[in-house]
Amino acid sequence: MANSLNKITTKSILDATVATADIADDAVTADKLANAINTDIAAKMPLAGGTFTGDITIPDKIIHDGDTNTALRFPAADTVSVETGGSERARVDSSGRLLVGHTASEAMFYTGNLQVQGTNSSTSAITVKTNQNDSGGPAIILGKSRGALGGTTVVQDGDELGSIHFTGADGTDTNSRGAAIRCQVDGTPGGNDMPGRLTFLTTADGASTETERMRIESTGDVGIGTSSPAHKLHVESAVSGVISAKQTTNNGGYNIFEGDASDGTTKFYVSHNGRVGAANGIIFGSDTAAANVLEDYEEGGFTPSFNALSTGSIGINGCYYVKVGDLVHFQAYVDFSNTADSDNCEFNAPFSCADSHSWSPFTTQTSRSGTQYPICCRTSQGSTTIQVKKLDGDNAITYSDLNGSWMIFAGTYRTDD
Repeated sequence: MANSLNKITTKSILDATVATADIADDAVTADKLANAINTDIAAKMPLAGGTFTGDITIPDKIIHDGDTNTALRFPAADTVSVETGGSERARVDSSGRLLVGHTASEAMFYTGNLQVQGTNSSTSAITVKTNQNDSGGPAIILGKSRGALGGTTVVQDGDELGSIHFTGADGTDTNSRGAAIRCQVDGTPGGNDMPGRLTFLTTADGASTETERMRIESTGDVGIGTSSPAHKLHVESAVSGVISAKQTTNNGGYNIFEGDASDGTTKFYVSHNGRVGAANGIIFGSDTAAANVLEDYEEGGFTPSFNALSTGSIGINGCYYVKVGDLVHFQAYVDFSNTADSDNCEFNAPFSCADSHSWSPFTTQTSRSGTQYPICCRTSQGSTTIQVKKLDGDNAITYSDLNGSWMIFAGTYRTDD
């Protein structure tokens, strides 16, 4: 051999600089060559550590000493994978995508740079947890600029800052979206000023793209069926049943809907049994005049009491009233038996009268010994007392005048009650 064996190094082999003259016939065996190469590698990278000054070419994989089913592999061009337990767990493909649980990238509306696939909810999940002794929590941050990588060029009104899409396989691919949540700029942004809105979208049957169903504006107004909500809750629909509410218990005392004032008092409600309450009245149409507010409605029966009756009896039948706003209408049938008192006939009304000495338009008839004649009744301001009068002459009628007769009366008057 013209030259000693130690001239044949890994570098000279890789560089193809080993000359024929360096090797004499039968002077170099395979063992000697291997020993020379290993000696050269050991000299350049001691077992305790070392530094490679050039590239290392590996045909397939690097395995863990004593744990051969854990490896770093190069399964294809421009591809790196990680194996544990003899199975691939993740890879970075030739497009720079990190694939976990699958060896091939898949488009699902977007083809993301991070893709996770599994065969159940657990292996397909991404979990984030923080452990900190304060009120903070973990976060998922989506952001956008209009500049280059790392830039802060300001975004514009209507720009989408981030979205979450839900897709499903339709037998052809997994690009069809079933729903989405989007955040968009909702106004003009500036330094430390980023107005935003959230929109919620779902896909109708027979379609493959989403339609907006609800949004929350930067003002906090919520729109359902409208993209321009004008109130804190604005609902529009082209079909009947725009809003439906159901109370599932019927124990009483439950309101399906309740509108409260700033002091917590209820001003409007719809109860579980269908009753509607308005604390300050009802306005019809576009009328805003306070005098035209319907503030009250009542109806029911009442029993009038007659004053100063010491003899005889009075039969009372069919006494009812209806109060709409400040107008009271009532009716009754009364008969007198053995009433010999000379006191004037008076009885109480269900509500006090608002007008002074008002001759209320009562329609009244009495019958005595077969003779009928009309009478009327007068009320006084602030009083519930109704005075029975003859229609001609404003003369009072006594109980003795009514003895053996019956009286039918119906009347309407105004009240402040």
